[in-house]
Amino acid sequence: MTDVSHNERLADHFPNGGWRKSSYSDPTGNNCVEVLTEPKAVQVRDSKDTTIPACVPRNSAWLEVLAV
Repeated sequence: MTDVSHNERLADHFPNGGWRKSSYSDPTGNNCVEVLTEPKAVQVRDSKDTTIPACVPRNSAWLEVLAV
């Protein structure tokens, strides 16, 4: 049996694998950020190039982003 990554399993249940585009993303395709929330972590990636690994901020740093 082949092991499947968590993101691949999410893709079976959510559009775009569970990634959501930030409401602050530029509609012209610039400054685009996507977020994937999981029970114990948040991942952030550049939606223009999803081949670049996602950033996984510490919970305290992510809470500061949400407070802005």
